[in-house]
Amino acid sequence: MDVTVRRNDSESTSAIDVYYVRIQSYRKGNYVYGVLSVPKAPGPKPAILRLPGAAVRTFHGPSDLAREGFVVLEIGVHGIPVDQDEEMYRQLESGALAGYTQQGIDNRDTYYYKRSILGCVRAIDYLCSLPDVDPARIATYGGSQGGMLSIMTASLDRRVKCLFAYFPAFCELGGYYYGRAGGWPHMFRNPSEPNIKARLEVSRYYDTVNFARRLKAPGFYAWGYNDPACCPTSTYSAYNVITAPKQLHVGRDTGHWLYPWQTEMAMTWLKEQLK
Repeated sequence: MDVTVRRNDSESTSAIDVYYVRIQSYRKGNYVYGVLSVPKAPGPKPAILRLPGAAVRTFHGPSDLAREGFVVLEIGVHGIPVDQDEEMYRQLESGALAGYTQQGIDNRDTYYYKRSILGCVRAIDYLCSLPDVDPARIATYGGSQGGMLSIMTASLDRRVKCLFAYFPAFCELGGYYYGRAGGWPHMFRNPSEPNIKARLEVSRYYDTVNFARRLKAPGFYAWGYNDPACCPTSTYSAYNVITAPKQLHVGRDTGHWLYPWQTEMAMTWLKEQLK
C-alpha cells in the first residue's frame, strides 16, 4: 500500500494519537489521504471508516469517536492531501474540481467516483493492517455523499461489520429523467443533454440503490422528510431494496440535517454492534 504516516503533534493528546496518512489506492500513483485517530488504550479496538459529505476540504483530528475508544480513519475522496491551506481547497472547488460529480460520467471506467469508491475499500485494507484494529469490528459511517459511500463500501467489502448512513446521496440518480425527483447531485434534469443515454447507463451502475441491493451488513439509517438535497423518495428507494438487517429513524420535519436524538441512537447502536 506504500503507506506514508506523519504524526500530528499539535492535535495528538495524552489519550489519542493523530496521524496524517497517505495510502496507495487502486493503481500506482493514485492515493487516498486521511486523518487517523488512535486511542492509546492497549489492545485491538473497533474501527470506523468515516466518510465525507460533498465538498473539497481539509480534515483535522482527533475524531470525537476516538474519545469513545474507536480507531477512526477519516478520508477524503479527491486523491489530494487533507492538511493543506484552506485557500487551496477553495481554488480547487471553484476550478479543477468544480462539478466533480459529473466528471467522466460518459463511461463507467472513467467516472470520477470509481477512484473514490475503490479508495474507500483500500482504506478498509489499511485499517485491517493496523495492530490497534480488530478486523472483525469495522464500521462505515457518513452522511449525504458520506452516506452513499458508507453503503457502497459495506456492499463491496464483507469485512465491514455494520454501517451508519444518514440521508445517503446518489439514490435514484435517473429520477428526473423519468419524471420524478432524483437524489443529490440532481442529474438529468435536462432530457436533451449530450450523450444522455450513455450517462444514464453509467449512473445506474453507480447508483446507491445498485449497491444497497447487495448489502449483507446490518445498517442504521436516518433522514428527514424535508430534505431538498437527498429527497426522501430517493433515499427510500435504496432503503426498500436492502435485505440485510436494517432500521430507519426519521425526523419528519428535518431537512439535510439530523436531530441529536438520531445521532445518539446511531452511536448507541454502533457501539452495541462493535462491542
